[in-house]
Amino acid sequence: MVTMPTRSRVESWRFDHLEQAASQWRAQADRTEAAFNQAVQSIGSAPWEGTSADAARDLVFSLTACIDTSTNHGFVLKPSGSWTF
Repeated sequence: MVTMPTRSRVESWRFDHLEQAASQWRAQADRTEAAFNQAVQSIGSAPWEGTSADAARDLVFSLTACIDTSTNHGFVLKPSGSWTF
């Protein structure tokens, strides 16, 4: 049987590790976003022509739309707002 913790017990819990984890996730999201943006710029500005170049650009720009759309439930790096603790 699981017992409900008391209010004083819950109030004594520390949540520092959750704040630290959230900070690390935000930092990783920033690094991932920067790497993705660099890849997008590299493909978009490459002196490359033809069907494969068009396909690569179409793919990259469709992924960009997916990431930039906060209503998309697929791949979201960061929430659009800021979380405070």
